[in-house]
Amino acid sequence: AEEGAKFFMNVVAEHSANPRMLIVHEVMGRDCGYLAAATARAYRSMLDEREFVPGFGVTKERMDVHAIYIPEIPIDISAEAWRLKKIMDTVGNVNIFISEGAGVKDIVAEMEANGQEIPRDAFGHVKLDKVNPGAWFAQQFSSMIGAEKTLSQKSGYYSRAAPPNAEDRRLIQSCCTYAVSHCAARREPGVVGHDEDNNDLLRAVEFSRIKGGKPFDISVNWFIQMQKEISHYGMDQAPIPAMSPRVGKSDLPPGAKRIAILTAGGLAPCLSSAIGALVERYTELHPGNEIICYRGGYKGVLLGDSFVVGKKEREMAHLLHLWGGSPIGNSRVKLTNVKDCVKRGLVKEGENPQKVAADQMIKDGVDILHTIGGDDTNTAAADLAAFLQQNNYKLCVVGMPKTIDNDVYPIKQSLGAWTAAEEGAKFFMNVVAESTANPRMLIIHEVMGRDCGYLTAATAHAYRKLLKKRTFLPGIGLTEEHLDVHAVFIPELPIDINGEAIRLKRIMDRLHCINIFISEGAGVQDILKEMDARGEEVPRDAFGHVKLDKVNPGEWFGKQFAAMLGAEKTLIQKSGYYSRAAPANRADLRLIQSSAALAVDCAMRGEGGVIGHDEDQGGVLRAIEFPRIKGGKPFNTKQEWFQELLAEIHQTGHLPTTQVAERGHVEDVYVVEATNIYRPSSASRFKGTE
Repeated sequence: AEEGAKFFMNVVAEHSANPRMLIVHEVMGRDCGYLAAATARAYRSMLDEREFVPGFGVTKERMDVHAIYIPEIPIDISAEAWRLKKIMDTVGNVNIFISEGAGVKDIVAEMEANGQEIPRDAFGHVKLDKVNPGAWFAQQFSSMIGAEKTLSQKSGYYSRAAPPNAEDRRLIQSCCTYAVSHCAARREPGVVGHDEDNNDLLRAVEFSRIKGGKPFDISVNWFIQMQKEISHYGMDQAPIPAMSPRVGKSDLPPGAKRIAILTAGGLAPCLSSAIGALVERYTELHPGNEIICYRGGYKGVLLGDSFVVGKKEREMAHLLHLWGGSPIGNSRVKLTNVKDCVKRGLVKEGENPQKVAADQMIKDGVDILHTIGGDDTNTAAADLAAFLQQNNYKLCVVGMPKTIDNDVYPIKQSLGAWTAAEEGAKFFMNVVAESTANPRMLIIHEVMGRDCGYLTAATAHAYRKLLKKRTFLPGIGLTEEHLDVHAVFIPELPIDINGEAIRLKRIMDRLHCINIFISEGAGVQDILKEMDARGEEVPRDAFGHVKLDKVNPGEWFGKQFAAMLGAEKTLIQKSGYYSRAAPANRADLRLIQSSAALAVDCAMRGEGGVIGHDEDQGGVLRAIEFPRIKGGKPFNTKQEWFQELLAEIHQTGHLPTTQVAERGHVEDVYVVEATNIYRPSSASRFKGTE
């Protein structure tokens, strides 16, 4: 429960990635809702200890749990949709905690009514991975509450593979002490636990009384109280003032400037902190200037949706360093994509989005614009400034580079990338213990990175550094080698599937587990060729990028290697949203502070550009000229630390070519909700590869 709460404490910041966001947190629990309820309780306890910044939209109401659905309580979809719609309209987002077994009867009834066969396992249980309650609820509520985007996240493997917390260790110690000193010594059999039928006495409960399927007691006081508090949301509730009022025309002191801030693109662990750092710096050196923020990136500019950073917000700006996401909101809006802007209702048919944005800047009287985003965000701002210049309006644009991929030319280190790697490493430090859940286990850790392998490589590097700090116990199988990274696949390095299968098969035969780190963009060209050969259309987004969630490289590699390595079970886990929504770590905070300080200085003297360490000028921190800013910078695989990593895990690239790895039967590998892949027992007679 505690680990699931920690997981969601990162993920919840994803509500700022898009307006009207619905986040569904699916928690393990087929027939019992205890874990979902306890996780929600633990999360809300953590939330009570946090400080909020209402003026910037960082409110408890936005971060809180708005609904809990468990198998023990029937769900009135219509009534809940009405309540959640009111929450969405007032708060701006909705967070739902759900047991994986909640609502299964309704889903099964719907499937049967549609003439669909109910998937069941060998024990007759409904296959929850096929029924997928989380996705079902997300689909039901999405249109009913007017969600613009829905994100479903599962904390199950992250939570269950974690080491015990202090409370569990105390329980484990007392049980083990009793089991050894009392039960074993007296040859008294049973299951050691606090017996509910005997005043919760710790004793050896008779085997004949042990039975599964105990429902969660929904009458416990803490659950009743939590339900009351949660049900308050949406019931006769006045709109929550997320931020300060929208900016209006005001008279500024002589010489004072109006500074605007916006964040755009995907999230990174720097946005909140970068806003805080800019506000702090201006307040310290230029308190007479007015600061406004556009809500939702360029969407806010097009709609004229902004607010003034008041005195109270300035005083509380330091708290933004403690939060992930973007308190002022993001959106993926490209000013040059006219069709998409019209479709979203941001501009009218026949209007030029760039001109609409420029007119709004003039109307708002903006002198300086700070953009915090990737190459698209910052170059779009530069184009906007150039457009305004042609119309005799001077706008100084000073950007700050945000991307977890660290793939912007010629910037040495983009904001948030260090944190994303560290958080991905922490994520896998929990998940890796799943290697003990099944013999011949293959775990694939898929990391964000469309065209650049930096984040995958840096995450593997950070994870191995964490591993070096741990103590092992080889005598009982707890070895560094079992928990280590065995392969790193990134877009910049060609992947010899045959050679790697031979190498990894040897490791699998010796260790009975394999751990692979893979960029979400690795091997995409091979997958696209396979799709073309089958006559399938390649799915692409509004920017023309291949939709990686549809292509799913992790799943593709999982299928290939599961068959070739003779893996009995394959688990695919993605750390992307967990990593990118986290607050900035110490290294990133230092980089953000220095970048923000220079950004303010440059802005006040009218020097535009993107702040970063210029690789073409000796790594000096400066305002880099916009024409030189470009995305798509590949990861430099020749760096010493990465070459050492590959050498240590024996992924040298010099593999035998005379041997051919047996392909196995990929068709015998079936995918479970794109996170688990299993080989049925009928396909487990693997003959070997050499």
